[in-house]
Amino acid sequence: MKRIATILLALLAFVSVSAQSLYIYKGSVITVVNSSTAGEMTYTPTTLTANGVTFNLDEIDSIVVRDGEIRTDSVIITYSGTTAQVLMPVQVAKHATATIKGAHVAIESTQTDSTETIYALSGNSSNGSFYQKGVYKCTLRLNGLTLNNPDSAAINFQNGKRIDICVTDGTINTLSDNGEGGDQKACLRIKGHAEFKDAGTLNIAAHAAHAFKSGEYTRIRKSFGTLNITSAVKDGMHVGQYFLMNGGKINISGASGDGIQVEATTNQLDSLNGQMHIKGGDIDITLDGDDMDGLKTDALLSVLGGTINVTMNGNGAKAINAYCADVTDSISSPVFNLTVNGNMLTVVENGISNNKRPICFKTEEDMYFHFGTINAFTRNTTDAKGMKIGNNYYYTRKAVYKLNGKTATPDVTGAMYLRSK
Repeated sequence: MKRIATILLALLAFVSVSAQSLYIYKGSVITVVNSSTAGEMTYTPTTLTANGVTFNLDEIDSIVVRDGEIRTDSVIITYSGTTAQVLMPVQVAKHATATIKGAHVAIESTQTDSTETIYALSGNSSNGSFYQKGVYKCTLRLNGLTLNNPDSAAINFQNGKRIDICVTDGTINTLSDNGEGGDQKACLRIKGHAEFKDAGTLNIAAHAAHAFKSGEYTRIRKSFGTLNITSAVKDGMHVGQYFLMNGGKINISGASGDGIQVEATTNQLDSLNGQMHIKGGDIDITLDGDDMDGLKTDALLSVLGGTINVTMNGNGAKAINAYCADVTDSISSPVFNLTVNGNMLTVVENGISNNKRPICFKTEEDMYFHFGTINAFTRNTTDAKGMKIGNNYYYTRKAVYKLNGKTATPDVTGAMYLRSK
């Protein structure tokens, strides 16, 4: 009874002063009611209702009145060692439930429209994670976060909609998983489509599968800062549908799969299916394994700008492996610096031996090279090729291809066509 009386006194203090917030504590989950949007609150001897959300008083640890108000669209998750705290505005609490076990936070949302929810993560935990399940687009904001999950993904969005990944300017954020043999698909997993924004730094080290994986397309906005992938058991980035990069910087090393792979979905009608489009920014990839690709696409590789540096040190590896390619100029002339250092790799598949040659730039079908520079280097090997075009090669005099520093002609299976522009 004494605790209930204290709660009622807090309510009386709250309703009498504007520009304050009511913090309702239930363990490590805190629901916040701003005075300006509280509306009519009702309470009985056993319940409190605010903004349509009803709380049982016997489940409330305490209620505190604080000066100031919080954003009504932002859930703030703060990690601290083996614990985490969730600060949730009552407007979000209408359709979302948070569960915390130690520093492992899971939020399930039934939101289908209205204001988009922002999940803002900060702090540090060596045994924590964030999981979100929902059916409506939302934003992940990284505000100086260091998060390691020893069992599964560090961040996992089981949400098929668009997820903005905003890496706050000036912050350094680090995600890792140590779940060797775990069933997670990636350290940072987005079921739907992801868009990277803001000028901070995101570091990812994966020890079970991919470093980053999206089930649908991934876009890198012009405003994005830096993504550093330092370890992956599989691909550094594994993207469904298509990959579009307008700016920013991506550095990938330590992967045991491909650097960036774009995999076509099963729906042939999906827009840009299996394609990679690079319009600006910098990509720097260094991989050491055999039979791997720096950039790999199931369909078109289109490059209109930016700088792409790829070094492959394994046997049978390819710096770029695309179905077909189109390299031209949009705003800045694209530049490739591609190096392969390995030798021929012989693999046996279904009882048949297959020799895989290391190649700097390979296409299965046509290539259009209208503008830009491709510098190919085949070092420490006599087995490698600079460019291997699987069908026709269309080029202009503004397209520069050099092999080991000298102007060269690619190895073309089909015909070569010189174009005026």
